[in-house]
Amino acid sequence: MGKGLRAGWVIALWILFLAGYAYGQQGSDSGVWNGGTGSWSNAGQWDCFGPDFINAVSPVCASPPNGTKFAIDLTNGGTINVDMNVSVDAVAAIANATLVLNGTSLSVAPGGLVTTLASAQLSNGAVINPGLGLVTLNLTMQNSTINGPVTIDNPTNTGTIGISGSTIQKLVFGGSGTLANSTLGDNSVLEISGPSSVSNTSFNGFVGVDSGGSLTIDNGSKINSILFGAPQDVPVGASVSGSLTLQGGSRLTISGAKLLLGGVPGSVGTVNLNDTSSLNADNELVGDGGDGTFRQQGGSQTLNSITGTLTLGAQAGGSGTYFLDQAGNNVTAVNEVIGDAGTGVFTQGNGSDNKIFGTLTLGKSIGGSGTYNLSGGSLFATNLLVGNFGTCTFTQTGGTATIPSLTISANFGSGAYDLQAGGTLNASSIQVNLGGTLKLDGGSITYINLQLAGGTLSGLVPIVNATSLTGWGTVDAPLFTNNGSATFQGGPTTINGPTINGGIMTVSSQTTFQGSFLNLSEFTNLSVATFGGPVTNAGVFRNFGVAIGIPIPSGVTFVGPFTNNGAYMGDPSMNRFQDLIVNSTGYLTGTAGDVFSIAGNFQNLSTQNTLWDTSPAELEFTGTGTHTFDLAGVNGAGFANNFAWGTLVIDAGNILALGTGSGDALYVNFLQGLDISGNLITNIDGAAGLFIYYNPADNPFLQGNYNLEGGGELIAANGPAPTPEPGTLLLIASGLGSFVARRRWRTNKNSSSSH
Repeated sequence: MGKGLRAGWVIALWILFLAGYAYGQQGSDSGVWNGGTGSWSNAGQWDCFGPDFINAVSPVCASPPNGTKFAIDLTNGGTINVDMNVSVDAVAAIANATLVLNGTSLSVAPGGLVTTLASAQLSNGAVINPGLGLVTLNLTMQNSTINGPVTIDNPTNTGTIGISGSTIQKLVFGGSGTLANSTLGDNSVLEISGPSSVSNTSFNGFVGVDSGGSLTIDNGSKINSILFGAPQDVPVGASVSGSLTLQGGSRLTISGAKLLLGGVPGSVGTVNLNDTSSLNADNELVGDGGDGTFRQQGGSQTLNSITGTLTLGAQAGGSGTYFLDQAGNNVTAVNEVIGDAGTGVFTQGNGSDNKIFGTLTLGKSIGGSGTYNLSGGSLFATNLLVGNFGTCTFTQTGGTATIPSLTISANFGSGAYDLQAGGTLNASSIQVNLGGTLKLDGGSITYINLQLAGGTLSGLVPIVNATSLTGWGTVDAPLFTNNGSATFQGGPTTINGPTINGGIMTVSSQTTFQGSFLNLSEFTNLSVATFGGPVTNAGVFRNFGVAIGIPIPSGVTFVGPFTNNGAYMGDPSMNRFQDLIVNSTGYLTGTAGDVFSIAGNFQNLSTQNTLWDTSPAELEFTGTGTHTFDLAGVNGAGFANNFAWGTLVIDAGNILALGTGSGDALYVNFLQGLDISGNLITNIDGAAGLFIYYNPADNPFLQGNYNLEGGGELIAANGPAPTPEPGTLLLIASGLGSFVARRRWRTNKNSSSSH
């Protein structure tokens, strides 16, 4: 931008000078410097032409040219010491002459100008009044003044300046040098291509750093990036490379425009913000198509309060890095994007503060990659998207992150939030979608609601839900504890590792608990739940699971032993146990349609006869081999409040080995799967003093009382039943009679439980 302005300015100046010079040739005088080094006051250094001179061809001036009738020609080059106060119409040079002013002045008529000098050197209160402007390749000023625009013009942006304690109406500059304790007028332009500094100098204009240049803005300088009333971007390394440093309490304001670091592929831009300095911009692109780095080791940065967005790694191939790592440093923005279509890395620590009142997005677009490392300080973002369409990681090893809404893997992106020891995460709502992971490897987390939507909740340390956890996905931790409300719904869920439920836990879709499970409060299954490890219930365990459209059995399946010290309730459902142990404080309840299927042993030590109610339910022993079945009923006490069952089923190939639990009897309405030989039940191994009572009205194929293998009796509860017909006896002997009856009962059960 600056080079174009300078080129246009120089062309305009030359046109104006040539027109004036032609006019001077017709009606004015001209002074031509002979070349070499000398003083302006030495008339012998000059040739004079014009109507005021008698000689027509190159006479030596009788006195040095001075007066607005003179157009000065310095095209022969040389160094001219302006040792007197001079007023002329115009000065023409072709980048081979140097003007030196030490406490003197050079004034050019309002319509004139000073065209391209090799150098201008002003000191000790020197003044140039350049008319329309001064053009030079190099400028040195100490405590001097140029009352007009100055252009440091070099086609390769290699001009130099050394300005201190001076005033310039407007400076258009490309190159390198120093500018200190000076005053620049509006619409100045600094295009830096080498080592440069601005100290205690303020202006409104354009600043850019490229071509390997570096600019330090220091000592309270204030630059407002606006040119002729229009906001201007500040490019640093737009096409090659550049570095900009703000320090010493300085301020750079880019209102209505953006800061751009690393504009095109291969370019590199760097900004350093130090001490108490500040940078205000509408937007920032750190690594647009190239590489950008922003190091904030002090000060503050504020972006537009309505739309201000900080973007790291904007375009595909672009890479942006931000360091915010000193106490007291702060960034304020509406939005921050860490890795749009490119790669972004934001590192924050050491008491710094990053506030985003809109959305912090990591991995915004397809192909984008974002990384946020929080090791200290505070982060606030109204919304945090960890993996929008791209891939990203948020790692917190310290500091405090306050996030009202946290979404991990928002739109088919892949994201992970890793909270480690030393970090604190405070969130209102957390959603972990498919492809996303919330890793709780340490630190402290609080939230109101955590929703899994196919994502993973994992940790190297125990995970505790103290509020609300909903949804489906994977929980993978050394221990998962629910002390709040946990509802698994919407899809399959797997919990790897042990689980403790001290709150309210509900299974509304297929859920697998791979480790041990301890229920201290309320657990309810409304779908399909599988427990791979030992389960202990010391609270209320409800199984109301009826799965529809799932190609696996509904209800619960316990692969390991189930120990019940509390209430276990079915209504109606399938309850599949390996080993079932009911201790003295535990009890079971079931309704018509409930099936308690036991593949191992059933030890009943319950003393809760008034709470126990399985009289409508079915008890089934399945699998193969011998099952220990310890009885809890009291002999002679009848069916009511005595641990009775509606149906006892012994699958083919199975044997019951009865034992004494909290009682010595079993009361059951219907029996199925008995192996009978004469008056002996051969697949129930009893002992003296153990009794099974049945309802003869529900078992017409049984006749009276029977002995059990090894001792004990099967007794008709209400006296001997009628002697069955021979056909019925044949069915009893073959086991088909009970099978037919059971199939008919199960058909009715399934019909009644389909609601």
